[in-house]
Amino acid sequence: MMDDRIKWETYNGNDVLKLDFSNLNGFDFLEAMEKSHEIIASKGSENLIVMTDIHNVIFDRKTTKLFKAISHQNKQYIGMSLFFQ
Repeated sequence: MMDDRIKWETYNGNDVLKLDFSNLNGFDFLEAMEKSHEIIASKGSENLIVMTDIHNVIFDRKTTKLFKAISHQNKQYIGMSLFFQ
């Protein structure tokens, strides 16, 4: 399920990681966040460009806490990040 939501695309010669978290809640959102971190960390770059679709994601306390923790872990790899709904 997550493979179709996490994709690499090229834009103006730059690799862009597109994360589609739209309409995910609970366990599926947590799974997507963990999978995206694995991919981001394995790339090992400090200048990744990441676009994340969070359309219709419900952020409860648990989700918000995990989102912040994984975002902090990813910070060292990401040069630019965009969230949209």
